[in-house]
Formats: sequence, structure tokens, C-alpha cells
Amino acid sequence: MILFDYIWLRIAKVYYKWRDSEGFTATGFLSLSQGILVGDIVQIILKLTGTSDSLYDSLGKGGYSKLGLGLTLFLLVFNYLRYRKKYWPLRERWRDESHSFLKGILVILALLFPLVLWYMLIKLF
Repeated sequence: MILFDYIWLRIAKVYYKWRDSEGFTATGFLSLSQGILVGDIVQIILKLTGTSDSLYDSLGKGGYSKLGLGLTLFLLVFNYLRYRKKYWPLRERWRDESHSFLKGILVILALLFPLVLWYMLIKLF
């Protein structure tokens, strides 16, 4: 969870300047990224076990989208409850960090990784 805490803080620091003191924008970005990552992992497992088509048939049209939306909304509520009023304690925790530019690039890559993995899954399967 330390990785997600750090990612949330870095996003929240950017949007704090625009009066987002609760970090709701950071929570949204983090939840969306986590939802896509969990969806990717589930999709890989389903493809490797060969149960993807049978699950798709049982869920019907739009079933995957509804599951993904439900998961992302659950993560949004979970992360909101987890990170509300955590901005200052987390900022204090990483107050004296070194190489913050490099870590900022790594945060961006961590947010893009689920999307890249999702794109690769679409192309491979």
C-alpha cells in the first residue's frame, strides 16, 4: 500500500493548488488505475484458464463493463475513505524525499502501466 500512498500523494500535491484539499482528483486517478489493473489481472487469468468465453456468455452483453464500473466505484469509495484527511500526514512522511523528479516520472509510468497492459491484452488475445 505504500506505493499507492505515494502515488496518491504525488497526484494530490499537483491538484492541491487548485483547491482540491481532500484529494478527490487523486483518489479518482488512483481508483481508475487500480480498477484497470485488477481488470487486466482477471482478464489474464481468465484467458489462461480458458474460461473467458463462458464467463462472457453468462454475463451477457455489457457484463464486463458493468463489472469494471462496479469495481472502479468500489475502489473509489474505498480509496476516498482511506485517504480523506491523509494529505498532511503523507506529505510529512515524504517531506525530505530526494530525486523527486525521477520519482514523479515513475508515478506517471505506474499510472500508465495498466493502460499499456490493457492495450497489449487487446492486441494479443
